[in-house]
Amino acid sequence: MDMYAFYACVGLLSILFYFFWIRLNSKRSATKLIPGWNKEPSDPVLGDLAVAMSAGSLHHYLAKQHKEGSSPVVSFWWRNKRVVSICSQKSFKDTENIYNRPAVIFAPCFDPLHGSNSIQSVNGDEWKRQGKMLRGTMRGDFLESFVPDLVVIAHETAKTWASGEPIHLLKSITRMTLKAILMTSLGNIFENDEGIDELAALYHVCKCEMDKRVLDVPPPQSQREKDFQSNLKVLQGYLKQMMKARRSNLQSGRKSLPLMDALLNSGDPEETIMSNVITFMGGFHTSGYFLTWTFYYLALHPEIQDKIMKEIVGKEASGEKLKEYVMSSNSYLRQFLDEAIRVSTVTSFSAHCPDKDVVVDGYHIPANTPIIQSLGVAMHDPNVWDNPQKFDSDRFGPRSKHAKRGHEFRPFGVSTLRRCPANHFTYIMSSIYVVILLQRFEFSTKDTNLTKKYGIATSPGHEIDFQVKTRE
Repeated sequence: MDMYAFYACVGLLSILFYFFWIRLNSKRSATKLIPGWNKEPSDPVLGDLAVAMSAGSLHHYLAKQHKEGSSPVVSFWWRNKRVVSICSQKSFKDTENIYNRPAVIFAPCFDPLHGSNSIQSVNGDEWKRQGKMLRGTMRGDFLESFVPDLVVIAHETAKTWASGEPIHLLKSITRMTLKAILMTSLGNIFENDEGIDELAALYHVCKCEMDKRVLDVPPPQSQREKDFQSNLKVLQGYLKQMMKARRSNLQSGRKSLPLMDALLNSGDPEETIMSNVITFMGGFHTSGYFLTWTFYYLALHPEIQDKIMKEIVGKEASGEKLKEYVMSSNSYLRQFLDEAIRVSTVTSFSAHCPDKDVVVDGYHIPANTPIIQSLGVAMHDPNVWDNPQKFDSDRFGPRSKHAKRGHEFRPFGVSTLRRCPANHFTYIMSSIYVVILLQRFEFSTKDTNLTKKYGIATSPGHEIDFQVKTRE
């Protein structure tokens, strides 16, 4: 028994020593000075934002800062607040459990449109409450129930594309993604596509104004502010009609609309419900950009079209085989979609704010310092990705070093708790649209060097020359 006690004591002391050594080493490594930390802001009001935008976009500025600082952790000024940008796998891992969002970054760009009470904006216990209530509405069995509606939308689009009329790809895709969210989650009050196009246009105008407010917040009585409020009022009018229509149908036994039903049954004030309806409806904007890039890359790469076509043989345009295929994450189609997300950099950054001091990749970051996670920089890091500018779906193949989609690939955000709640929905929707439309058409384009327009989401720089040819 004495020997057992001896070995137990030795083991316990070894464990204690190990954790002491880890903590000591962490403190030592955290003495490094973050590049840019002691730098004064370039402008007393905007901080370094004007310099960032003159670089072309925040994404370009962050890439330059990380390169010049030769560091995965750098600092700059966001207006009057010192912030930190990170871009390494280690730094992403170190911050994945931080979920609060910094108001200094997001409030000017989101709150006027989405509201300060939406799941996009709230933190702490209120975010936990809303997240618990809403996250499940776009997962599991609900996702499977969305498939029939998405199939219908895809076939409607196929009919339009087969008409011989010129295809305005971004407009067509935007209609598809907005219709998907309305039909599966919020309720579609429109009798034709013209109403959906008008709703999309209203949101787009409001969202473009939010992009401008990163640098330039208009005075309360300015014409810009009046125009924004006017468009927002019309947008909210449509959404109030949706909410009213769903309330009248909640007890009628009509099909489930899990997201809208959860919001209407939440007991939240009308203002909060409206804020979340706008927030989730607005997901069509980012999804629309992603899906537009997806079809553009398909048009650029006929060999990828051929590979996907071989994989989807026997996957009927509806039914269980299609559902099983699009729900799977182990397909060449999923490899292609992930590469489309990576190369297009649809979302170039996310941001969170620790409520206590943290050590990130060896650097000490004080509590309440906004941390920008530079997703786009990380997904184009030449030290991580071979030839990162090249489009290569095989880099996510089953034997690839990126097959597990580690911390180097976080297109929907870094936080394990606060990633985009509609990420699974986006994959399912995109997969169905690609499968059905690719079975009908061959895609081509003459736009071989399409530019990117970076904002809160990354859009094509201009309308795409997109051609379809009906398959024989």
